[in-house]
Amino acid sequence: AVVSTQSHGIVEEIFNPDYGMFIHCPESHTYWFNPSSYESCAQFTLIGIVLGLAMYNSVILDLHLPSVIYRKLEGKKGVFEDLKDFKQSVWKGLNDLLEYSGDDMEEVFMQPFQINYTDLFGSMITTDLKDGGADILVNQENKREYVDLYADFLLNKCVEKQFLAFQRGFIL
Repeated sequence: AVVSTQSHGIVEEIFNPDYGMFIHCPESHTYWFNPSSYESCAQFTLIGIVLGLAMYNSVILDLHLPSVIYRKLEGKKGVFEDLKDFKQSVWKGLNDLLEYSGDDMEEVFMQPFQINYTDLFGSMITTDLKDGGADILVNQENKREYVDLYADFLLNKCVEKQFLAFQRGFIL
């Protein structure tokens, strides 16, 4: 009982947004790796160890992670459909873009191959999803590529360092 009580306290502290290692997604009530975290890989590995041990010892933690984390722990990459239960509004916006059939897509959406997100300090960061992304507008021919690159960035690329360290600890 002492171990599980300590585990609960540690996990609560680890996922406290004030530490900046994880962000809380209010829409799905889940936690995700903070892409702009300044914590070392060792910290994420330690979190992986703690959560792996908790699961191994059947300790139930009140921790809400999106299902994509478990797919990623199995060695799979996060994909567009994984956004549906994690960031539904993002999934819906991207899905609306995929379903749009008008010839005026570039004029209607005016969306370059870029993604915007907020860093730890609230500053907006814009990243090209592919080389020259700022100069390429999403259109009917490239919209699937855009959606796939967008999801890949959110679920894989921008949190790769944090996730790989977490995964190392989890599988120890």
